[in-house]
Amino acid sequence: MTGGVCKYDTLKYHTVELLGSSTCRKMRGIWSGGHDPSGHVFLLVLSSLIMWFELVDHGVYGELQRFVADVQRLRHRRDGNLLVNLLLLVLKNSSILLMALQTLWWWMLLVTSNHFHSFAEKLTGLIAGYIGLLIYMIPSPLVNKRVIE
Repeated sequence: MTGGVCKYDTLKYHTVELLGSSTCRKMRGIWSGGHDPSGHVFLLVLSSLIMWFELVDHGVYGELQRFVADVQRLRHRRDGNLLVNLLLLVLKNSSILLMALQTLWWWMLLVTSNHFHSFAEKLTGLIAGYIGLLIYMIPSPLVNKRVIE
């Protein structure tokens, strides 16, 4: 499917027709050729950038400053329920949860980039993610945005 070929010891293993690069490695074979665009990079880049633009449009910077100020106030309270109050504060500010998810996605992107795919395959996934973002964002200014009061 990707144009790649697995070279493995045919005496040890039966002939396998549908091989991927991971199966080839498990059989101690050598994978050569082919191109497998990174779907992980594509999905992580696309989803995290869409969420980031939505957060910025929502005013996440102001909300983050208010959250930090509220956490500082909570630290100086002596009612003993710091963890409960902190969890309630996080649940009240959904942008904080979304930024935590954003951080997790970027960590997953870093790990994916270190351990899977070649540079060209990661680059293809990145370009596809940016193209997907453009397809998602271009109609946005064209839509008549009315303010409902």
